[in-house]
Formats: sequence, C-alpha cells, structure tokens
Amino acid sequence: MKNPNPSELRQRFERLRQAAPLSLDERRQRLRALHRALKTHSDKLVAAVNTDFGRRAEAETRLADIALVLSDIQHSQKKLTRWAQPRPVPVGVKFWPSKARLVPQPLGVVGVISPWNYPVNLALCPLVAAVAAGNRVMLKPSELTPQTNAVLRTILAEAFGPDEVVVVEGQADTAAAFTSLPFGHLLFTGSTAVGRKVMQSAACQLTPVTLELGGKSPVILEADAKPARVMRSVMAGKLFNAGQTCIAPDYLLAEPNQTQAVLDAARNGCQSLYPGDVLNNPDYTAIINQRHFQRLEKLLAELPPESLHWPLGPITEAHRQQRIFPPVLVREPPVDSALMREEIFGPILPLLARAGLQAKTAFVKQRPHPLTLYFYGSQPAAIRRIQRETLSGSLSVNETLVQFAQDNLPFGGVGESGLGRYHGQAGFDTFSHLKPVYYQSRLNANGLIRPPYTAWKRRLIDWLARL
Repeated sequence: MKNPNPSELRQRFERLRQAAPLSLDERRQRLRALHRALKTHSDKLVAAVNTDFGRRAEAETRLADIALVLSDIQHSQKKLTRWAQPRPVPVGVKFWPSKARLVPQPLGVVGVISPWNYPVNLALCPLVAAVAAGNRVMLKPSELTPQTNAVLRTILAEAFGPDEVVVVEGQADTAAAFTSLPFGHLLFTGSTAVGRKVMQSAACQLTPVTLELGGKSPVILEADAKPARVMRSVMAGKLFNAGQTCIAPDYLLAEPNQTQAVLDAARNGCQSLYPGDVLNNPDYTAIINQRHFQRLEKLLAELPPESLHWPLGPITEAHRQQRIFPPVLVREPPVDSALMREEIFGPILPLLARAGLQAKTAFVKQRPHPLTLYFYGSQPAAIRRIQRETLSGSLSVNETLVQFAQDNLPFGGVGESGLGRYHGQAGFDTFSHLKPVYYQSRLNANGLIRPPYTAWKRRLIDWLARL
C-alpha cells in the first residue's frame, strides 16, 4: 500500500485482524519461503540499498542486512517447535493435585516500523519473530529507502499471502495513522524523540510497544587495555555503515596516560581499515542524505579546530557532493557540547580522558542508559564491576557490534535507549501472549476452604496461611 489514507489503512488492518492465526505448519512454510526469496533477490537488495544510500559497501549489506536475517530465519525454524510448546509451571503444595502451564498464543496483528540505516535487517528480523509466533504483520519501512522497499515488497509477496503481510509506504502522516491502529503489538526502531511520539500514539489504543531506540553507547578502556591492539576493533565498529548504527561506539573513555596512544592507534586503525582516499574506496559507506551530512558538520562546527583529527583527510567539497564523511577523532570535546549531548550517528569519535575505572563508570552513569556499553580489558574483577555498576541494554567485552548477531541473545535497550526486546525466543515471546492456564483435578480439597466458614475451617485456613 502506498500513501493510504487512514480509512484504507484501517480497512486493510481489519482484514488481517479477522483472519485466523497462522498454524505451526503455515509458519514453517512461510519462513522457508522467506528464506528462499531473500536468497533469490539478494543481489537486487544489494543494488537497491546502494542506490538508496548513494554508496553502500556491498559487504556491509550482505553481512548486516542479508546474512543476519537468513541466520535469524534458520534459527527460528530450528527452535520454533520448542518455543511454541506449552511451558509447565509448578503449582504450590497447597493446590495439589493440579497443574499449570503457559500457552503461547499469537497476538493477532503486529505492526513494525523500521528505519533506513539497516533497511532489510531491521524490517525483516522483527517480522520473522512475529510470523514465528503466528501473527500477521503490517510493515512500515522508511520512506528514505524507496528502492530497497520495492525489492522488499517483491520478496514478501513471494513468501506471504496478501492477508498475511502488508507493506505500508508513506510519509509522516502515514506513520501517524499507522501508529494509531490497535495492533496486538507495535515495534518501532528509530530515534528516542520519535519513539516518545510512537508510544504516546499507541497508548491511546493501549497497544503494547517495543521501542528500539539509540543513545550514546560508550567505550571504556581499562588501564590494562593495549590501544594498539584494541583500537582497530573500536574503529571497525565505529565506521561500519559510516557510523550510522544504533549500537555504534559513540564516545571513548581512556586513562589520561593512554590518550595519545589511543589517538595514534585510532588513526592507524582507520588507515588500515580504509586505505587510500575514502572518496574512491567502495568499502566506505555514504551518509544517507544531505540533511544528515549537514547535521554532522554542524556538530563539529562548534568545536575548537585543534581538537579535530582527520585520519583519512578533512572534508572537501567533493566529499560533500558525494556525501562521503571521512572519519573524525575529537580530542576532549566539551561535555556540554551538542556532540556529547546528542547521538552522533556518523563517523565521529570523541576521545575523553578519565583516570580510573570509578571515574569512567561515574561519567557513564551520569547520562541516560545506553543501548550498549563496550568494555576493553582483561581483569575479571573489572569486568564484573562494569557488569554490576552500569545499566545498559547490553554489555560487550573486547568487541563491538557482534553482540547483535547472537541469535540467543535478546536485543533491546533500557530507559531512553529502548523498551522491550526481540531476537530469538525473546522475539517469539514478545509477539506472543503467554496465556496462563490452570488445570484442576476432579479430586481436590478446595471445598474445605469455602463457606460456610466454621470454626475448624478457620483453623485450617490459619494453618494454610502459615505454611
């Protein structure tokens, strides 16, 4: 559906809501068909994403937008039978003989609003979880990736019937009408500011939401971390997709005596990852549009020029025309600057010096809870302390980004970085109603605690209360 009015959108939603949930066999068939269609059209997806971005590294699209979705489908197919089984729950001794269990049940129609930065992964991974749970899906992809959306429509039409998955395209007014529908569950991936609006709109329908937002994910280098060894990993995570990643490292905290070594190692890491001129390096991705490019330039404009370090050369007019934003290392930016207040979402990495693990964790804890925290160090006590004293959507030790690719680890934020989670069984459970079911045996003693409350029944109730 392209640019539907609210009435058309509601009618299509009602058709989905009136249809029966997908059976287990139907779910398996649809997931197999989706896996097949995604592989068939993978080259078209690579070309479409490249067109939408202006330049998108082919390896990044194949890794993050295709391979991870294929892996997610395979994992869901493998585990689906077990996830869908009733789950026994123990009953108290007072209620013997009886049984209880949780029975997963589809919620009906799930809404998914996906962003532009990973336009295949962040559209299809939630859809896979929703379908695995037996739901029908309405997907609203970003209007900034029209070529990718066209290929997605083809893929989904091959894998699903017209009353199983519906793709809705449009601008902000379409998104507003979409969020006002009474979904069984609504998942939104995007900025914190827009996430607040989505939650407000969904609240009018009492629609439960999962919000996958962003925030400023810090990197903490412990005193024993070797910058020459770890900064290639940090910069690889920072520059993947030109930093347009919700879990990208946003700023780095190091020991004061490490800062020059960190700066040098970060420069070397950039040069080894992207040798030569980034303008002509197909492995380096463009910024999605001019508005976002100008936003990144504005973040740097208020900073002292001497704090900016350009490992691969500064911005030129040619960079602006092609929307290729070269990596920037910013040494000791003011903590009240826009760069340190706002999510960067680009290839800019602030470097700050803080002495000791306590000072670093205090800096992080003074700010909204991040989507991810990255820690580089080898001391088990320090790792346990970071795990205990900081609150983040996830914690990754000695690597960046790869935690997202773990099928058995839920993905989600906490506080301003998000609400709820999906991936693997967590996604199946998010899009299911785990219905509590209680089974009472015909032989039971419940009559002993029903009126009339004679003296001996009161004594029995008092005794049960003390158990």
